[in-house]
Amino acid sequence: MKNFKNVLFLFLLLTSIFFVKGQKVVGYMDVNLSEAEARADLMNWSHMSDFIYGFITPDNNGNLPDPTGLKLFNDIKQKCLDNGVDLHFSSGGASNSGMFHTIGQNSTATANFAKEIADVMETHGMVGWDLDWEFPRTAAEQISQVNILKAVHDEFTARGKREEWHIAIAVGGETPSVGPQGVYHTDYCSADAFQYIDYLNMMSYDIGRNISGDDNHSSYEDAVNNVIDWNNKGCPISKMVLGVPFYARHKTTRGLPPGSFYDITYGNMSNDDPATYFNQDFKGDYYYNGAPTLKQKVDYIMQQGGVGVMIWEVTYDRFDEYSLLKALHDEMDKYRCDAPEPDLGDDISLCGSSFISLDGGVSPLGGLTFTWKDENGTLVNQSPSASTFNVENSGLYTLEVWKDGCNRSDDVNVTATINTPDLGGPYELCDPVSVVLDAGAIPSGHNYQWQIDDQDISGAINQSFEVKKAGTYKIVISAEGCSSVHATASVTSEVPYAESDTICNAGDEGVLEANEDVNWYELENSESVLFTGSLFSTIANENATFWMAGTGSSLTEYTTLKSTFGSGWSASVNNYGTKITVLSEMSIVGLAVKPSASGTLKLNLKESDGTTVLQTTSFTVSAGEQDVVLDWTGIAPGTYFIDAEGSSMSLIIDGTGADNDFEIPGVLTSEKTCYERWGAAYSPSVNYGFFNRLKLMAGKECKRVPVQIIIDAEAQECLTVSSSYLKDLETKIFPNPSNTFFTLTKFSGDVYMIDSKGALVKSYQNVQNNFTFGDNLENGVYFVHMKNENGISVQKVVKK
Repeated sequence: MKNFKNVLFLFLLLTSIFFVKGQKVVGYMDVNLSEAEARADLMNWSHMSDFIYGFITPDNNGNLPDPTGLKLFNDIKQKCLDNGVDLHFSSGGASNSGMFHTIGQNSTATANFAKEIADVMETHGMVGWDLDWEFPRTAAEQISQVNILKAVHDEFTARGKREEWHIAIAVGGETPSVGPQGVYHTDYCSADAFQYIDYLNMMSYDIGRNISGDDNHSSYEDAVNNVIDWNNKGCPISKMVLGVPFYARHKTTRGLPPGSFYDITYGNMSNDDPATYFNQDFKGDYYYNGAPTLKQKVDYIMQQGGVGVMIWEVTYDRFDEYSLLKALHDEMDKYRCDAPEPDLGDDISLCGSSFISLDGGVSPLGGLTFTWKDENGTLVNQSPSASTFNVENSGLYTLEVWKDGCNRSDDVNVTATINTPDLGGPYELCDPVSVVLDAGAIPSGHNYQWQIDDQDISGAINQSFEVKKAGTYKIVISAEGCSSVHATASVTSEVPYAESDTICNAGDEGVLEANEDVNWYELENSESVLFTGSLFSTIANENATFWMAGTGSSLTEYTTLKSTFGSGWSASVNNYGTKITVLSEMSIVGLAVKPSASGTLKLNLKESDGTTVLQTTSFTVSAGEQDVVLDWTGIAPGTYFIDAEGSSMSLIIDGTGADNDFEIPGVLTSEKTCYERWGAAYSPSVNYGFFNRLKLMAGKECKRVPVQIIIDAEAQECLTVSSSYLKDLETKIFPNPSNTFFTLTKFSGDVYMIDSKGALVKSYQNVQNNFTFGDNLENGVYFVHMKNENGISVQKVVKK
């Protein structure tokens, strides 16, 4: 549980302030402003930690322009390199956000946009990207917003850069607590977006007088309310960057000062008396943020655990001693600290131990001191050597690592209860064919026991367990002096299961038993099937791995709807669509259409409202019947419409309904007629529709499952009490395998039948030569334990 604290030396006895990763002062620039180039040369770049280049914006397909051809890009890139400033870029803007919904509702464009962003960042050494979509107002647009952010997150992850490259979104400042307005900027962003971003760039300015009632369009109170409201929306404060303005608006009309665009800036408005305007928030009836308000905002966002501040627009500043950028930099300086960051780890339990040694992972080097605290006060104060501390009682403990008058700290909760792990899930076995459940490291004095369906798994007493078959798995953790705890995970399986077999000697027969009829293979990618059935046996001269797969293909291609077109006429693509109900996840491979003329054919998969586009594909086609490839993947269960709205030509509609509805059991249904729309919504039609030969893929292509035959003469079932006696025995069990009964020859004594799970199935006392048994056994692998006064012998048999 991380806390970062930084205390000014002069105020050590008075206060402590949260230290967060970042302490960012972010300059945001619109490079297209008229004076941007001249002012960029005047700025003190070292007063910024980060810089956002605005804007590099995509086309409707997600393609980005080459930034080296954009205004000031090369110059700004060099300035950032020369001054140690992290370079980001932004896409969008207040008047240039129209393409994002088009991109976000098209999976191909979304993936391409994410790739383009990553390519630009990788090529130019950037560290972040900002989505400035102003604003995704509808639910559909917010789905597109999340689609884009997830795609960028996944692309960064795939390139191994997710920790290094950062994702931000810009959001508005007219939020509920600022003042009543009906619809708020918090309504223009999905909470689902927050999981994919690192920074929330809050545009806490341009707030209307009729909303906040403040003279200032970006007051301190409005900033506080913004943070509260976006946090209530679901965004952690640790991701928030508070926007601050370097420009003014009228206190009542919120209009801009008369004159050129740059006349709204603090830099120009303050020219006649810089010292005065630097220390106040207004000039006449026009309000901005002077240095005192900016410093107050820095203190607030940092003490709340935020990331820092973002400036719109950074070139609006002065470039002398009355620079607002300098004021922000200087105020942020007290939140910077060179002390190393301790890490006390996750909450820990005293159960099973008389004490626990806490260690923050910081070595006692020159210049460092260590302070340990609990909830009642200081335990060790400013020690140069106390990098660890032993605790005997539960409670909240804090380690502060001090250097040069500031500290970073971490807390850990020491409990008197066993920590309950999270096993995750539910899981499905298919690809991969097994999953490792992990309960975390085993603390001293703790005991672990894994179970399946509430039954102990023999020997499964470690922190992790590899699951290869379906069931409800449980980890039970116990420790002396504490109540046991448990956690469960549900596992389903689309693949067969078999235990590995252990034989005693090379040349023995190994038998593998699956829980269903399977195809057995010699190699993972073999095409030739060795055997089909649940029991597979072979003579093994060395350790061997065989592979099994279900006997039926789990991924199947289907074709539905009519196979040929009937009589019809040329109809508008805006009026007809085919309704499908998807019953299990599937992909649409393609379908057949009959354009009335050549042109661009656009096919769409829409939600049940008949309006929201989920996937779309365009083609250049000629007139006449033809099959087209769609490759629409990942279609979840639900109701959808397929239409051709947006095509440049009409399509031939089949006017004769099918004899019956179409159905692929468990996969898809579609009615025998299409739907038509002459107003806002689709309704059933008497016509069949535009589309034939709908091809789709459903099911899952699972991996093959490896199963081993292991030669181990030291295995338990291979050991005997009197090996010299057993070597001379001529005891035999035949036939083996058997589909009826077994006969045991040349043995007298007791016989015990053990199944492959180690359970006693049957016992026989004082059997004699030519003893028959096993006619009532279920099919499977068994171990026959033969015992008399001379020793014990074990032999494996197979009942088919």
